[in-house]
Amino acid sequence: MLGQYYAGSNFEQLKLTRSDSTVNFDWGGGSPDSALATDLFSVRWSGSVIANSSETYTFYTKSDDGIRLWVNGQLLINNWTEHALTEDQGTITLVAGQKYDIRLEYYENFGGAIVQLLWSSPTQAKDIIPQSNFLLPDVTAPTASTDLASITQLGDRDYRFSVTYRDATAVKRSTIGDDNLVVTGPNNYAQTAKVVNLSQDATGGILVATYSIDAPGGLWDEADTGIYFLNLQANQVSDIDRNFIPAGALGTFRVDFAPPTAQVNGLAPIVAGGNDYRFAVTYRDNLAVKQSSLYEALLVTGPNNTTIPVQWLSFRRDRDAETITATYRILAPGGSWDMADSGNYAIVLQPQTLSDLDRNFTSPGTLANFSVDFLPPTVQLDPLAAVSAGSTSYQFTVTYRDATGVSRTTLGDRNIVVTGPQGDLQPAKLISVSSATDGSPLVATYRWDAPGGTWDEADSGQYWLNLQANQVSDVLGNRVGAIALGALQVDLTAPTATLKLLTSAIELGTQDYSFAVTYRDASGILLSSIENQDITVTGPNNFTQLANVVSIVPSPDNKVVTGIYRITAPAGLWNAAAVGTYNIRINPQQVSDRQNNFVAAATIGSFVFAAPPTPPPVDPTDFSQWVVDWSRQWLNQRSSELPTAGQSLNSWLTNVVMAQPLTAADRVAWSFWLTTIPLEPSALASDFVAAWLKATALPNPGLDGGSVNGLP
Repeated sequence: MLGQYYAGSNFEQLKLTRSDSTVNFDWGGGSPDSALATDLFSVRWSGSVIANSSETYTFYTKSDDGIRLWVNGQLLINNWTEHALTEDQGTITLVAGQKYDIRLEYYENFGGAIVQLLWSSPTQAKDIIPQSNFLLPDVTAPTASTDLASITQLGDRDYRFSVTYRDATAVKRSTIGDDNLVVTGPNNYAQTAKVVNLSQDATGGILVATYSIDAPGGLWDEADTGIYFLNLQANQVSDIDRNFIPAGALGTFRVDFAPPTAQVNGLAPIVAGGNDYRFAVTYRDNLAVKQSSLYEALLVTGPNNTTIPVQWLSFRRDRDAETITATYRILAPGGSWDMADSGNYAIVLQPQTLSDLDRNFTSPGTLANFSVDFLPPTVQLDPLAAVSAGSTSYQFTVTYRDATGVSRTTLGDRNIVVTGPQGDLQPAKLISVSSATDGSPLVATYRWDAPGGTWDEADSGQYWLNLQANQVSDVLGNRVGAIALGALQVDLTAPTATLKLLTSAIELGTQDYSFAVTYRDASGILLSSIENQDITVTGPNNFTQLANVVSIVPSPDNKVVTGIYRITAPAGLWNAAAVGTYNIRINPQQVSDRQNNFVAAATIGSFVFAAPPTPPPVDPTDFSQWVVDWSRQWLNQRSSELPTAGQSLNSWLTNVVMAQPLTAADRVAWSFWLTTIPLEPSALASDFVAAWLKATALPNPGLDGGSVNGLP
């Protein structure tokens, strides 16, 4: 039994605690211990009692002075008075082998001090209860443990976890409830966990309670990320001896949906001749990066699909943490870095490697790229535009390219020098660059001033653009040597145009007319500028028509180019109404050379369409009869070719009459009739035929006629 000894007759001041094997004391006029006076002290014994048989037991006390006894919570003896040695008793039914709480309280006032505890039963003689039937009271509280899993799946509404309670005697089941635990977390989250299930082993020494809490916003999502604490509340869970588990944190769990991130720190350039390349990667996670996942997380790929193993060297922080920086290296493919290793390389994160403590894996992919480059940038002079007469300067662009990037700061006013026709030198001024930072390609715009203030014919000639040595470099310091970029031909003299007539005369009854214009220029004619808008032909009766280009005949260097042009006859047919002079004029801003100099607008020549020739002199009587006979013969042989209703004279003459070769007699006859019967080109062919029949007195076109000898 556990004995607690107090000064004072009513447990005023605890002086001593000890284990007493039985309660069988006669202190007489003395005291239990030197710590106590001989009078006015009190003692409380507690523990458990175990019956040997299942039957009714009588408990006895002998005391001087006050005494009280409880067994299994029942007050069996209560003689809390000052008295001489007195025996008291009480009965209770007990089950063999079962533990029952027992508490005995005693006080000594003055005089002798005696206290004894005995029992008896039908099978047990009255005697002092021996040590073998007592157990010390249970003063050890139960333990609580839990194994909390992290929340890594979005969308769940609650979180369930189990707590295992253990006690050497038994956990008191009724103390497990909804007030046991409070879960706290980020954003001032605090929620009491609810019991959803409770199990126990056969002895009651282990109880497993399953609790549940609700997600802060109804569903677990990224906003709930963080660490949550499981806190046991005070005076909640106890054993059957009312030993409560102290308040405190039982454990933590994490809410974590985001995998770690990986960022390659600034990459240094690779030095030729070195045997390896080192770089650092910083990994971050909102809770903690799993350090062991970093050793084999990376691979480097290179030119021609080669792969290079990555060797881990060190950690800046040698443990799981929110931020870990790891240093790695790769070995040069051929033992040392040289030109053979040139190309682009990528630092690649491998799949299912990098993770946080909750096994959220980072998606694989390229983290960074670097290049092995021992070559300087390439330089390209972009196409040069023509110089405009009267302008004060000339601008041009140069494109720089490099595998690792062109250094922006190396582009400036000293890059390029222009050498003129007389050997004069002038630096080109940098006007702008396509980007304010290093990169590739970079397009730089330069300018130099006209030699005499403005560009004119005196400045004609060739200008050389020369990149100066060691001016432009890439970001690794590979510098470009001197380069002759190209030459600009300045030509401010306009091309000339010369007319050439292709025929001496226009044949009566034809439909069009062609002529040639030859263009000449020292720098070459721009062929694309020769088109249908170049030339306008004007003539009698307000005739105006743009000439169409039929063909272009250039010389090998395009310095001499002949264009063949064609116009359509007025009203579609060269006849008596079209007689007159026709002027050929170059239109402004049409034909140019390669330098954008245009042929001056001007009339470059003309041609004449003369009146049809007069038939040779013939005796009037004989000629008139011959014309009538010719007409009868033509109408008889070609009556199927007479005009259709509404057909124009021009259409009929063009498509029917003149569609076949003409004999000398035909030419004389048609010249006579077209001159004798003048009609407007828009007249109907039927009008012409009616006048023709009237003049010949032929009744209809179906008359039979004999052959008519042709005139020579």
